[in-house]
Amino acid sequence: MDLRVEKPRSVHERFCGVVMLARVVDKAHAAAAGMLGEYLYDGPMDKAVLAFLEIDALELLRAAGESADDGDIETFVRPYVARKTPAEVETWNAGFIGYVPKEGSDSRRRLVEMRDRLAPGREDILTWADVLDLDDGREVPLRS
Repeated sequence: MDLRVEKPRSVHERFCGVVMLARVVDKAHAAAAGMLGEYLYDGPMDKAVLAFLEIDALELLRAAGESADDGDIETFVRPYVARKTPAEVETWNAGFIGYVPKEGSDSRRRLVEMRDRLAPGREDILTWADVLDLDDGREVPLRS
């Protein structure tokens, strides 16, 4: 995947049932190929999903470099996901997608600055998952 010319998958998209993981896999493939562009591999949101699954970022990067496609990388990832119950995965998914940084935090300040630059007036957008979709040019539905 060449992230210099295309976007990684959405934070909301699931890979092996886990949100954010498809995006991390895309970034790992791009990083392994030297085609990461403006993206960062093993950034804070990547670290969160990798920590949940107990996957080492360098091991995933190596696996991505050796894999031809999603099927190969799924073979690497699936045993890590299998260590979690479906309920644990669903709870983590909901918490990750719905996470709103604390009022007054640096994370909240950065989120608001980025959101306001990308979508002025969209005060309904309060999560990093939605802001990353905005940054990638994806439509974000109105939130109540």
